[in-house]
Amino acid sequence: MHEPRLFDTNHSKTERRMIMLTRRLKKAIALAGAVAATAAVGALAQAGHGLAADFTDKRITVIIPYPEGGGATLYTRFWVPFLEKYLPGNPTLIVRNIPGGASIKGLNQFIRTSKTDGLTIANTGSGSYFTYFLGQKSVKYDFADFEPLVASPSGVLFYVRSELGIKTGDIEKLRSMPPLRHGGATPTGAHALYSVLFDMLGVKYNYIWGLTTGKRRQAFQREEIDVTNDYVLSYQKAVKPLIDEGIAVPFMTLGYLNEDGQYVRDPMLPDVPTFLELYERVHGEKPSGPPWKVFQSLFNGAVMNPKMLVIPRDTDPEIKAAYHAAMEKVLADPIMRSDQGRAILGDYEQVIGENAMNNMLGALERDPEAIDWLKNFLKEKFDVEL
Repeated sequence: MHEPRLFDTNHSKTERRMIMLTRRLKKAIALAGAVAATAAVGALAQAGHGLAADFTDKRITVIIPYPEGGGATLYTRFWVPFLEKYLPGNPTLIVRNIPGGASIKGLNQFIRTSKTDGLTIANTGSGSYFTYFLGQKSVKYDFADFEPLVASPSGVLFYVRSELGIKTGDIEKLRSMPPLRHGGATPTGAHALYSVLFDMLGVKYNYIWGLTTGKRRQAFQREEIDVTNDYVLSYQKAVKPLIDEGIAVPFMTLGYLNEDGQYVRDPMLPDVPTFLELYERVHGEKPSGPPWKVFQSLFNGAVMNPKMLVIPRDTDPEIKAAYHAAMEKVLADPIMRSDQGRAILGDYEQVIGENAMNNMLGALERDPEAIDWLKNFLKEKFDVEL
């Protein structure tokens, strides 16, 4: 039986209680603020006033900084008809894919060209966060200049080819294997973290770079790589068929943070062990030191906030209020609780409003020691200079 653990395993019992009380207090404050805002809007309506924001006959550009056909496009297009339905004036939303540099090109353009009128919004992914976190020179955007409309958690699953003879969670055998062929888009994206985790587990690997998620799946099916990863949201559509065909075996997940700040198994894959479980099985103790700080620093961007829709932080307040009110209506739409909604968003709770902002700002907290260690790791491992 899996025993949930607090994310920071070094907290005392008293500290853990304080963390849980603080989280609950923040939620209560956020809920009170949302109730007050709703009441204020209702009062305005009763007094004969309407919201100033009106998108009648407007076109809103939605920038997806990733290639067409991937998970980012599927995710973003899911929200488009809802926003067209619930934004005042029922605008038309135009989707534009601007790939390049693991989302850097599209987000740079978004922050450079967007105005305060709410007519441009964007999708961000975990790669957007990692390149920003590492301070990559080509990154011109700042997450602090974004305001999330919705933040969507998603666990990360690692799976291996079945002919390797490795069962779920069999870390001992995986450690004994010759170097595994892994694939990733770039060593400065999410795979920076994944490389650190494999090293912490003592698993040998060689990376093939330049592979997007879709290309990695194809390479996996062609037996060109031995291990790969996917968001758990892609499990039913992209991964489970490989498991059912006997091609793939799920190995581990990155885990998940529940509402009390406990690090637990992914709610959508409760039978698959987490990285932390396997680490403790290998080493007989809890992780510590710079690599563990890297994991803690990057976990929010990798799992709790890997997909967001954002608008510029300096957007006109009335327009921002209209977007946030629309997202509340979106989450109340029956389709969100249907099979169609679950197919895109899984069983994870969607986060909006003040809670989404707090989550994003929390993910931006940087541990200087972790950053310096990771930069040195990337230089030694992949000869990447940041």
